[in-house]
Amino acid sequence: MRVSIADLYEFNPWWQDPQRIEEDPQVTEWRGAAFRWVPRLCRTFEDVDVIYTMRGPRRVGKTTLLKLKIMELLRKGANPKNILYFSCDLLSGPRQLAETL
Repeated sequence: MRVSIADLYEFNPWWQDPQRIEEDPQVTEWRGAAFRWVPRLCRTFEDVDVIYTMRGPRRVGKTTLLKLKIMELLRKGANPKNILYFSCDLLSGPRQLAETL
């Protein structure tokens, strides 16, 4: 599968409208939860020119953590086009990730 710019816009709806982070499925699910847990890791990210990658078991909150951080950055006035989210689930391997980047 080749990743297109349209695919990237689909993963990053805040590029078109920063308010769209509020409609994100993970953000919506987190808001509706009886217990809203914010991992400590969320407070250790630096808002400087770095690239973070996350990996770990399924369903432990990686995507939710990232979406909450994106929401925080957007609320602080970060340029939406400076925030890229991409799920590697669709990729066949490291080569395709390199091609996408």
